[in-house]
Amino acid sequence: MKLLRIIAAVVTALYFCSCQQNDIQIKQLTNIDSVADNDAERALNMLDSIGPYMKNATKASRNYYELLKIKAQDKAYIPQTSDSTITRLVEYYENKGDKRLLSKAYYYAGRIYRKLHDAPQAVKYFNMAEAAAKKYSKDTKLLANIYAQAGYTLRYQEFHKRSLIKFINAYKTDKINNDTCNMVLSLRDIADTYRNLENPYKALEYFNIAKRLASTLDDKSYASSIKDQMASLYLYELKDADKALELLKESDPYRDSIEISPALSIYSELYRITGKEDSALMCYKKLLKYGNIYGRQGAYDGLTRHCIKSGKNKEAYRYFELYMNISDSIRKLNASDAVAKYLALYDYSIRDEQNKELKLKNQQERSKTTIFVITSILLATILISTIMLYRKRFEIINLKIEKLKIINSGIKENKAKPTDDKIRKINSSEIYKTIQKKISAYPEKNENLSETEWDELDNVVNSVYENYTEKLHNIYNRMSSFEYRVCLLIKINISPVNISHLTNHSKESISSVRRRLYYKAFNRKGSPADWDEIISSL
Repeated sequence: MKLLRIIAAVVTALYFCSCQQNDIQIKQLTNIDSVADNDAERALNMLDSIGPYMKNATKASRNYYELLKIKAQDKAYIPQTSDSTITRLVEYYENKGDKRLLSKAYYYAGRIYRKLHDAPQAVKYFNMAEAAAKKYSKDTKLLANIYAQAGYTLRYQEFHKRSLIKFINAYKTDKINNDTCNMVLSLRDIADTYRNLENPYKALEYFNIAKRLASTLDDKSYASSIKDQMASLYLYELKDADKALELLKESDPYRDSIEISPALSIYSELYRITGKEDSALMCYKKLLKYGNIYGRQGAYDGLTRHCIKSGKNKEAYRYFELYMNISDSIRKLNASDAVAKYLALYDYSIRDEQNKELKLKNQQERSKTTIFVITSILLATILISTIMLYRKRFEIINLKIEKLKIINSGIKENKAKPTDDKIRKINSSEIYKTIQKKISAYPEKNENLSETEWDELDNVVNSVYENYTEKLHNIYNRMSSFEYRVCLLIKINISPVNISHLTNHSKESISSVRRRLYYKAFNRKGSPADWDEIISSL
């Protein structure tokens, strides 16, 4: 009996020691969780220091430790190359773990899938994180981050209206948290989304609010970032180069290093359109040294144009080859994204079931075989596509050189204005008279052109302006029928407002088409008027 009491006392003591040790571990991890929000490097060092003790820790502590390691690595910009750990952690917190940490597990699953270019899975987990945060957690700071990351993912997929809702919710939550820094970033994201929705004045309204709020912060890099984006808006959409330059100059002393490439790109374009070639050249050279991949692409494009204009054909060809090389690299990045999206969409409906079946040994082997086959097919497809791409390389180079010559010589030197004789021929044609009647009848009668009338207009334009269609397709050969018809009407000097009536589209839609065609053809932003200038040169 005495022996039993001794054994019971020892067991009880060990139990309470174990509980006390577990409480200490959880308190340590909770402290590291808070540190990671502001100092990821310090949090990683703290995690490394307690790592050896985690082998004997409870399962709850070990899983919390692994979740915090993913969090700290994410905040320290250390890339995750696999979803295996986060998938296991999500399963644990769904079934056994502390439900207050479930939203955090979902959130970092979304972050990892976003970095792995698996947008459908990322959106799925961000939505689950939002629901779990509202149900189990009072962590409104995490909820604001969930909204923001969901917004970025949706914007990347070009669901701009949906992303706008997420960014507005992020701003409201930041406001509840009294988090001024993130309020500035959320206002910036709202403004940028309105810009994507082609509402530049609404974008300007939110940029101004963000700028005023950023001016209250000690860290001036926030205001600098907003001013750079506003400068881009003024330059490209609002066509106010002076205001754009003023904002860039205000931003210069406080610009963060990560913002240098976009700022140099805006400077180079501003100097180019204002005729300050030497300043533009200086920006191009700085972009080659400090710019990101998109900045370097723009620099090679600008240097090619400059050399063609200066008659330096050998240098122009060299820069153009570099431009094509870097464009190939960007296309490969985009191709990788497309493959990842395709696989994600294909597997999306069966992913949950597959994750459960993967626990079984026989299904693991089958999945490995499937992955091997799919990977082999994808690699073979990419290899064949690459070979075909390089076979056409010189053909593409010659085509792009021709485009640049059209821009520089056709517009800047000759202006390519139609002769009075050509204008007379167009104006005297029956189809032109028909179009003018339809315009005059609006808005009492809103008649679109019939297919026969469109064909007649096509024939008349090509008979007056020899090989017009061929020249247009040499510039960009993937036009839709609607885009081509807009170009026909531009060629016969129909105003954008009247084009919108004849095609049953809004004026904003016609402006968007012209701006988009310029970007597709030349891989750089331009105004609708820039595209009209191209059309007039043909």
